[in-house]
Amino acid sequence: MSDNITDMTSVLMEIPSIDVATQSSNISQAELELLKASVFRLEGQSMIWPDRLRAAALIRIAPSELPQKWQDWRNHIHEADKRQMDNALNALSWDGAKTTQHFRVQTGEDRWITLEMTVQRQSEQQGERIAIGVLRDITDERDNLERSLKLSSHDLVTGLPNKTKFMESVWGLSAIAQRLNAEGRLFRIHVENLDDIHQIYGYETGERLLSAFADRLRQIIHAPDCAGKDSDGDFFIGVMGLRGPDSNPEILARRLKLALSERPFQTPQGAIKLDLAIAHTIFPQRGRDVETLMAQTARALGAEPNAQITAYNPMMGLPSSRPVIEFKKEDIFAALNENRVSLAYQPIIHAKSGALCHYECLLRLREKTGEFVSAGRMIMKAEQLGLVHILDRRALEIAAAKLQSDSELRLALNVSAETVKDTAVAANYIKALKVLGPLTRRIVIELTETAALNDPSLAAKFSSEARALGCEFAIDDFGSGHTSFRNLMAIEAETIKIDGSQINGISTKPQMQTFVRMMVDLAQTFSVKTVAEMVEDPADAALLRRLGVDYFQGYLFGMPLSEPSYVTPK
Repeated sequence: MSDNITDMTSVLMEIPSIDVATQSSNISQAELELLKASVFRLEGQSMIWPDRLRAAALIRIAPSELPQKWQDWRNHIHEADKRQMDNALNALSWDGAKTTQHFRVQTGEDRWITLEMTVQRQSEQQGERIAIGVLRDITDERDNLERSLKLSSHDLVTGLPNKTKFMESVWGLSAIAQRLNAEGRLFRIHVENLDDIHQIYGYETGERLLSAFADRLRQIIHAPDCAGKDSDGDFFIGVMGLRGPDSNPEILARRLKLALSERPFQTPQGAIKLDLAIAHTIFPQRGRDVETLMAQTARALGAEPNAQITAYNPMMGLPSSRPVIEFKKEDIFAALNENRVSLAYQPIIHAKSGALCHYECLLRLREKTGEFVSAGRMIMKAEQLGLVHILDRRALEIAAAKLQSDSELRLALNVSAETVKDTAVAANYIKALKVLGPLTRRIVIELTETAALNDPSLAAKFSSEARALGCEFAIDDFGSGHTSFRNLMAIEAETIKIDGSQINGISTKPQMQTFVRMMVDLAQTFSVKTVAEMVEDPADAALLRRLGVDYFQGYLFGMPLSEPSYVTPK
């Protein structure tokens, strides 16, 4: 939806004196035409259409068939959208209340179109609600948005989910497996003779083969299992809950290989057979981080380059057993000195537009085996040893280099309570920020609610000095502790991040909805922006938009990845 159309729609609805029945408004017919819009008036259950020809053309029915009552209009609406519409209309309980809904309507041509309806209550006369409304046809916009979203999340050649989209699916499978105490398998399929095919037959033939291969792959994959393709040409399959004869991953890998490559592919150049190598690993036992799982399969292929089927073994090239690492001071310094501490980047997006706001930086650790894992255990040990401020500084150093390389990038960095409450450490961190000069204007400092609560005065001092250098300030995990808005105002944070425990599954938790609504209302009173963490469900996202949350963060919009790679939907 273009910005100018959005603005014009808001113009329509922000004129409280508009008399729809007589069309005495400053909205021109040309503007309504541009909007593909029509206006109407609700008086109780009666619907009044001032421009019957325009309204009829919008809904693709004859003017004589325009509904005169709300119930008649409701009969045109798709069954799945009726309750949503009823609830939205019932919510117009005070003068000035406004709602905007998207829903499907059956036209006189016996097809479904998508309309946007914005209704604003104006008054109540003799017990009947008086409201004005605008209907707009957004079918083309919705179709274009869906196409753009698919292009941003799917491989252009094969139509399969791309790496990012596939990773989200596997993360969901891993979460289910963990809850059910089950296991799944991630398979990497490498086309070994693809380079030869490109050189002999050309890239067009190679792409046709990959597309045909993807079609064959779709035929053997059934939900909840999933498939995808990365930019390097490898294919992936995520399989959930192996049981019975398929519980042996080696047997399943052989069956996959047979089904996918036994029959040659027919091309204008003749029949061509693809040579496949398959590697696999287990989740969540080997990890829930999908990038780590993918790296494991790549390592398995590299460890046995001549094998057609390889199972990942964490001890490849190492002794047959390895104890779980218990971090010591020396281990933390070794990881830092060997540059095995890095950042992963998770997008934080605008709730309404889906546009990128910035990324939160999360620490990652590369173990000596080459695997990337969450740095959570190392951070916890560093806190116990009084070394976590060193990790804060390393994160700042890595982020600064990233900001230098990309002038459009904005990053959020977590700062620990240890850094804030030690005045000497805090001063050194501020000094490091000062050295960055104008780059600080693209940095958001996140301080946990617990850290802010421990010593509000020191947190306020740190915040003031960081903001003086151009940084923004955010309170992380808000709602998990007991910070008052008085403390928030003392810290002068521009943003609060509502803890994920208050967000996850909110669409089915009325009490949580009330709690979050109160937080958002208070934040708006103080001109503070809100970020909802752990947004993982479309229904939760839709509700949070209605509650007025400004930004979203969660797996629904992007996982933490080794490079900032969020693509804004067009």
